Amino acid sequence: MANKQLEGQIFSHNGTNYLVVDDNDWEGSMLKVKSVDTRRQISELPLAVVLEGIAQKRMRNT
Repeated sequence: MANKQLEGQIFSHNGTNYLVVDDNDWEGSMLKVKSVDTRRQISELPLAVVLEGIAQKRMRNT
């Protein structure tokens, strides 16, 4: 999966829901994400963590 395809995906990590934002270096190993809560804090997470969170969400939805 190309990293650009992750834009707009929502996933959970350590009890917090995150949205993958569009302001990313899509070739990088870290992605900018925004917490989906009242803080709406932007932070960076490793690509592997983002992919794992998205995969877990998909498994729960099947």
